[in-house]
Amino acid sequence: YNKLCGVITKLTSELRRLPEDDAFRVKMTELLLDKLYTMGIISKKGSLAQCEGLSASSFCRRRLAVVLVQLKFCEHLKQATSYIEQG
Repeated sequence: YNKLCGVITKLTSELRRLPEDDAFRVKMTELLLDKLYTMGIISKKGSLAQCEGLSASSFCRRRLAVVLVQLKFCEHLKQATSYIEQG
């Protein structure tokens, strides 16, 4: 997860170096934000500023066990993990 965060942060900084009205920057920014939003990594498609604060915990929140606890299917993470392991 740390490597992915590093790659995304590096890509974000490279995109920020380009002029704001550059067509390539606009298209790549839109694609990156859309992909991260679709994956559930960021909460809204705002700007590249959201990609700068990305951490490994953003990816961990996507794990099934964590989602089960957030949706209140289980009370604890350990219980959610055991449900997943048992099928």
